Amino acid sequence: MDRLHVINTRTSMAWHVDQRDRDQLVRVFADKVMLDHTSLNGGEPVTLTPARIIEAWETGLSAYAATQHLIGSHLVTSTATPRCAPIAGVAVVSSDHRQIDHHGHLECA
Repeated sequence: MDRLHVINTRTSMAWHVDQRDRDQLVRVFADKVMLDHTSLNGGEPVTLTPARIIEAWETGLSAYAATQHLIGSHLVTSTATPRCAPIAGVAVVSSDHRQIDHHGHLECA
């Protein structure tokens, strides 16, 4: 797996989250995903299925009329061997969540 593929996968994930496109979003994940939100929520990384991740995100984002997730500053490394291809990476994620106010206008959440 090359660096560009990892970056494109991350970008696709953000795009499909913001488009609320569950069918495409599930395709960017492996069968099991280690999800690390420790910098956001503390705790420990967890391994989840794509369905469980998408379920949680749909619940969390359902309060917003619109979202935009931008991913940059990709640092991607690989310790691939012929039998295993673990990928480690770090990226900066910036997000903007909008709600509809009582006048029907989008406002920052």
